[in-house]
Amino acid sequence: MIKFLLISLYLSCIVTVQASMVKEKSLAELLPDADHILAGHVVKVDMINGEGNGVANTEAMTGPGLENTIRLHVKIDEVILTSSDKTPDIIKIKLWNAWHFSLGQIQESAINDKAIYLLKGPDYEIVFPCYFQRDPNEKSEILDFINKRSGETISASPP
Repeated sequence: MIKFLLISLYLSCIVTVQASMVKEKSLAELLPDADHILAGHVVKVDMINGEGNGVANTEAMTGPGLENTIRLHVKIDEVILTSSDKTPDIIKIKLWNAWHFSLGQIQESAINDKAIYLLKGPDYEIVFPCYFQRDPNEKSEILDFINKRSGETISASPP
Protein backbone atom coordinates (compact mmCIF):
# COMPACT_ATOMS: atom_id res chain seq x y z
CA MET A 1 0.00 0.00 0.00
CA ILE A 2 2.83 2.42 0.87
CA LYS A 3 4.53 1.60 -2.42
CA PHE A 4 1.29 2.41 -4.30
CA LEU A 5 0.97 5.76 -2.48
CA LEU A 6 4.57 6.67 -3.29
CA ILE A 7 4.10 5.79 -6.96
CA SER A 8 0.85 7.81 -7.07
CA LEU A 9 2.57 10.79 -5.46
CA TYR A 10 5.45 10.53 -7.93
CA LEU A 11 3.10 10.38 -10.93
CA SER A 12 1.04 13.31 -9.68
CA CYS A 13 4.24 15.37 -9.36
CA ILE A 14 5.11 14.58 -12.96
CA VAL A 15 1.66 15.73 -14.11
CA THR A 16 1.94 18.92 -12.01
CA VAL A 17 5.39 19.69 -13.39
CA GLN A 18 4.23 18.98 -16.95
CA ALA A 19 1.29 21.34 -16.46
CA SER A 20 3.70 24.21 -15.75
CA MET A 21 6.12 23.49 -18.58
CA VAL A 22 6.25 25.96 -21.44
CA LYS A 23 7.57 25.50 -24.96
CA GLU A 24 10.81 27.36 -25.52
CA LYS A 25 10.61 30.42 -27.77
CA SER A 26 13.47 32.31 -29.32
CA LEU A 27 13.95 36.05 -29.17
CA ALA A 28 12.89 36.28 -32.83
CA GLU A 29 9.61 34.50 -32.00
CA LEU A 30 8.86 36.82 -29.06
CA LEU A 31 9.76 40.21 -30.52
CA PRO A 32 6.82 40.50 -32.96
CA ASP A 33 4.39 40.27 -30.02
CA ALA A 34 6.09 43.05 -28.02
CA ASP A 35 4.38 46.44 -27.90
CA HIS A 36 6.97 47.60 -25.39
CA ILE A 37 10.67 46.81 -25.15
CA LEU A 38 11.97 48.37 -21.96
CA ALA A 39 15.28 48.19 -20.15
CA GLY A 40 15.05 48.42 -16.40
CA HIS A 41 15.84 46.96 -13.01
CA VAL A 42 13.68 45.39 -10.32
CA VAL A 43 13.20 47.67 -7.32
CA LYS A 44 10.52 45.67 -5.50
CA VAL A 45 8.71 42.34 -5.62
CA ASP A 46 5.25 41.85 -4.18
CA MET A 47 2.32 39.44 -4.34
CA ILE A 48 -1.41 39.97 -4.70
CA ASN A 49 -4.22 37.47 -4.17
CA GLY A 50 -7.17 36.81 -6.49
CA GLU A 51 -9.01 39.87 -5.15
CA GLY A 52 -6.02 42.16 -5.75
CA ASN A 53 -5.11 42.46 -2.07
CA GLY A 54 -1.47 42.43 -1.00
CA VAL A 55 0.02 39.23 0.43
CA ALA A 56 2.86 39.77 2.92
CA ASN A 57 3.66 36.13 3.80
CA THR A 58 6.98 35.36 2.09
CA GLU A 59 6.08 31.65 2.09
CA ALA A 60 2.85 32.27 0.09
CA MET A 61 2.96 30.36 -3.18
CA THR A 62 1.88 30.70 -6.78
CA GLY A 63 0.99 27.73 -8.94
CA PRO A 64 -1.89 25.90 -10.61
CA GLY A 65 -5.07 26.21 -8.57
CA LEU A 66 -3.75 29.16 -6.54
CA GLU A 67 -4.90 32.71 -7.20
CA ASN A 68 -1.77 34.51 -6.03
CA THR A 69 0.27 36.53 -8.51
CA ILE A 70 3.82 37.79 -8.04
CA ARG A 71 4.62 41.21 -9.47
CA LEU A 72 7.98 42.73 -10.34
CA HIS A 73 8.16 46.50 -9.81
CA VAL A 74 10.59 47.60 -12.51
CA LYS A 75 12.21 51.03 -12.68
CA ILE A 76 12.50 51.88 -16.37
CA ASP A 77 16.04 52.90 -17.30
CA GLU A 78 15.48 53.11 -21.06
CA VAL A 79 12.57 52.91 -23.45
CA ILE A 80 13.83 50.98 -26.47
CA LEU A 81 10.42 50.73 -28.16
CA THR A 82 6.88 51.41 -27.02
CA SER A 83 3.42 51.92 -28.42
CA SER A 84 2.48 54.10 -25.42
CA ASP A 85 2.42 57.89 -25.47
CA LYS A 86 4.07 57.95 -22.05
CA THR A 87 5.79 55.15 -20.16
CA PRO A 88 5.59 55.25 -16.35
CA ASP A 89 8.86 55.50 -14.41
CA ILE A 90 7.98 52.24 -12.61
CA ILE A 91 5.82 49.47 -14.03
CA LYS A 92 4.37 46.42 -12.32
CA ILE A 93 4.90 43.22 -14.29
CA LYS A 94 2.71 40.29 -13.30
CA LEU A 95 4.51 36.96 -13.55
CA TRP A 96 2.67 33.90 -14.87
CA ASN A 97 0.96 32.46 -11.80
CA ALA A 98 1.21 28.82 -12.91
CA TRP A 99 4.87 28.71 -11.87
CA HIS A 100 5.50 27.18 -8.44
CA PHE A 101 7.26 29.99 -6.57
CA SER A 102 7.02 31.59 -3.17
CA LEU A 103 7.05 35.34 -2.72
CA GLY A 104 10.29 35.03 -0.73
CA GLN A 105 12.08 33.08 -3.48
CA ILE A 106 11.45 35.80 -6.03
CA GLN A 107 12.17 38.63 -3.60
CA GLU A 108 15.58 37.11 -2.80
CA SER A 109 16.54 36.48 -6.41
CA ALA A 110 15.05 39.37 -8.42
CA ILE A 111 15.81 42.62 -6.56
CA ASN A 112 18.20 44.80 -8.61
CA ASP A 113 18.10 42.43 -11.60
CA LYS A 114 18.73 44.38 -14.80
CA ALA A 115 17.00 43.17 -17.93
CA ILE A 116 15.24 44.08 -21.12
CA TYR A 117 11.53 43.34 -20.79
CA LEU A 118 9.32 42.29 -23.71
CA LEU A 119 5.78 43.35 -22.86
CA LYS A 120 2.42 43.86 -24.57
CA GLY A 121 -0.75 45.86 -24.14
CA PRO A 122 -1.66 48.93 -22.10
CA ASP A 123 -1.04 47.08 -18.81
CA TYR A 124 2.50 45.97 -19.73
CA GLU A 125 1.75 42.25 -19.69
CA ILE A 126 4.44 39.66 -20.41
CA VAL A 127 4.54 38.52 -24.04
CA PHE A 128 4.96 34.88 -23.01
CA PRO A 129 5.05 33.03 -19.66
CA CYS A 130 8.84 32.93 -19.79
CA TYR A 131 11.70 34.34 -21.90
CA PHE A 132 10.14 37.86 -21.70
CA GLN A 133 13.00 39.01 -19.45
CA ARG A 134 16.10 39.28 -21.65
CA ASP A 135 19.79 39.78 -21.00
CA PRO A 136 20.84 43.41 -21.59
CA ASN A 137 23.59 42.06 -23.88
CA GLU A 138 20.87 41.15 -26.39
CA LYS A 139 20.12 44.82 -27.04
CA SER A 140 21.99 44.94 -30.38
CA GLU A 141 20.07 41.91 -31.65
CA ILE A 142 16.79 43.50 -30.53
CA LEU A 143 17.66 46.78 -32.26
CA ASP A 144 18.54 44.89 -35.46
CA PHE A 145 15.10 43.27 -35.39
CA ILE A 146 13.36 46.63 -34.83
CA ASN A 147 15.35 48.28 -37.61
CA LYS A 148 14.50 45.50 -40.09
CA ARG A 149 10.82 45.58 -39.12
CA SER A 150 10.39 49.36 -39.22
CA GLY A 151 12.89 50.35 -41.86
CA GLU A 152 14.12 53.05 -39.43
CA THR A 153 17.50 53.06 -37.74
CA ILE A 154 17.53 53.05 -33.96
CA SER A 155 21.06 53.11 -32.58
CA ALA A 156 22.25 51.26 -29.52
CA SER A 157 23.05 53.11 -26.32
CA PRO A 158 24.17 51.57 -23.04
CA PRO A 159 21.25 50.11 -21.00
